Amino acid sequence: MPLTTSRVACLLVVGWIAVRAAQVLTLGWGSGADVQLYKRYAMKWGRGKAPYRDFRPEYPPGAVAAFMAPYLTHGRTGYGKGFRSMMLLADLGCFLTVLRWLSDRRRSELVTGACVYLVYSALLFPVIYKRYDLLPALCAALGLYYVDKGKGDRKAGLLLGLGASLKLWPAVLLCAPGVSHWQRKQRRKLAYLCLGALAGLLGPFALVAHRAGFGSFDFLGYHAERGLQIASTWGSAVLCLDALGWTEASIYHGHGAYHLRGGLAQTLASATMPATVFLGLLPVVLMWWRRRSVATVVVGPASVLGMMLGSNVLSGQFMLWLAPFVPLLFRAKRWCVVLLVLAALATTLFYPVLAMALPRGSPAYGVALVSIATRNLLLVIAYGLLVTHIVRGPARSRS
Repeated sequence: MPLTTSRVACLLVVGWIAVRAAQVLTLGWGSGADVQLYKRYAMKWGRGKAPYRDFRPEYPPGAVAAFMAPYLTHGRTGYGKGFRSMMLLADLGCFLTVLRWLSDRRRSELVTGACVYLVYSALLFPVIYKRYDLLPALCAALGLYYVDKGKGDRKAGLLLGLGASLKLWPAVLLCAPGVSHWQRKQRRKLAYLCLGALAGLLGPFALVAHRAGFGSFDFLGYHAERGLQIASTWGSAVLCLDALGWTEASIYHGHGAYHLRGGLAQTLASATMPATVFLGLLPVVLMWWRRRSVATVVVGPASVLGMMLGSNVLSGQFMLWLAPFVPLLFRAKRWCVVLLVLAALATTLFYPVLAMALPRGSPAYGVALVSIATRNLLLVIAYGLLVTHIVRGPARSRS
């Protein structure tokens, strides 16, 4: 008896369980002390202190609310276990969203997409369960799924807005469907999308705004104070120029990461905000200007990748933002998928293996610089392929 799509999906879920069990047993739960930072925020809030007034989180209000969930369910002593459980559920949610998205295609694409997701995410094992970045990725993936399938602009807007309350980057995914509705004069759909996004974004803010007021936006100032992180696209370029003797840069620690100081580094740091906006919106602008009919699964990831490249920070966990979208690109741009998988591998090679070689100037400095520069170059090439695909896409019907 031939296997149905639902049976194949069930077998793939069993495969997800097996892969994650082997991953955790052999490689552990990951690296870094970020979970302890989340725990401190949750404990302070649990003791009655107001976020953004009595203490200064570096994350949006939605993230601080998410940090409270493990504290409420597992308490202080079991916070780490509760957080890992939350991220396991987010991981499974992303995996199921990918399966659901691919279920109306050929069965071979369902299996291929599941394998791509498992390989890509497993390569990022140091951060997948030690950071919370899969939560906004899940919201973004579900939101784009509803957009792509035309199953509800209110749901899509709500999920994308909720994702933006966790980390701001899912907000860029509202642009492509918004422009599409505007071009097609679908004003009601556009209104539903915007109202849903506003509700999803401002809902978590209401949890803290009654005590912190406009201080709820203080996390924006925190990130505006940051310099050029060494792992960013711009940071690795400056370090390469410094190694060649074409400029001078020094490394310092601040805001929980290593950054660069120097004339060129400071100039580029001030240019990263407009660069982030430009590269994030470029795929949407090209789709609108060239009147191309391009799938959401291409424009959305291209916008997210553009924001990553333009930002002054490109930590390893940022690669998780693309985790639900990489399998969906396999049909349109297979080489792009290969590049992104290799970029995930280079990311893990840099952190945690070689990350400390740069600030300490150890003998592995050159290898560390090559690894992070290669990762960023792979991301730049992947972004170029996606933008080219958008420009060369079929013309949109005027009807």
